[in-house]
Amino acid sequence: MTGLKVVWVCPYLTAVEGVIWRPFDHQATKMVKALKGIPFNGYFETGPQGARRRFDNFTALEFHPAIHQIMARAILGRTRGPVTLVPIPNSRVTFVDHPDFKTRALADGIVGFGEGRLTCVPHLVFQEEQTSSHSGGGSRDPNYLEEAYRVEDHPKGQIVLVDDVLTTGGHLIAAYWKLCDLGCSIPLSSAWGRTVDVQREAKFQLVEEELDTNRVTLDLDDFPF
Repeated sequence: MTGLKVVWVCPYLTAVEGVIWRPFDHQATKMVKALKGIPFNGYFETGPQGARRRFDNFTALEFHPAIHQIMARAILGRTRGPVTLVPIPNSRVTFVDHPDFKTRALADGIVGFGEGRLTCVPHLVFQEEQTSSHSGGGSRDPNYLEEAYRVEDHPKGQIVLVDDVLTTGGHLIAAYWKLCDLGCSIPLSSAWGRTVDVQREAKFQLVEEELDTNRVTLDLDDFPF
C-alpha cells in the first residue's frame, strides 16, 4: 500500500505550554468547535472585507455551508469523475441513520457543492459504541479501529474519506485499510481541522500531507521473550 493523501484547512492548536495564542489561533479553534458542535467562548468573524460576518454559538450552524464549499472545492480539484464520499463514523455511530452521525451531515453538505460529481454513502460504522476522543478516551490505534469498523454494503467506484478533524490519522488509516481490502480505490481523504502542537502561518489554506498506511509487522525474533 502507498500513503494516503489528506487535505485539510483549519489548524486546531492544542494546549501547548509556553505558547502565546494569537487571534488567529483562537479563531481557528472556534471554527473547529463550530463544526463539531462544541460550545466556544465569544465569536469569530470571517468573510471578505466589507462583508464580514460574525458567528457565535447561536449561529454556528450557519457557518457550516462555508466549510462544505471549501471542502468540496478541495475534493473536486484533486479527483476526476464521480466520487463517493465515505464519512468516518463518530464514536457512537453503530448504524447509518444514527442521530449522532455528524460526519455524515458534513459529507452530505459537501455533496451540495459537488457539481453533480459527489455522492455520500455511509459505508462505515462501528460494530459497537466507542469511547469518544473528545472525552479523553477512545483508541486512535488504526489496528484496533480497523477491527472495530463494520462495512455496510460493498463500496464501489472512487472513494474519498471525510472526517471533521484530523489528529493522528488513525481513523483515516484504519478506514483506508478496511476498504482497500475490499478492492476500493481511495485516492484522497479530507478533513476540515487539523490538530497541531506548533503555531502555523496565520492564514487559512488548503494543506496537503500524506499519511503512512504501511502496516507494521513483527517477526517472532523481535519479541524479547
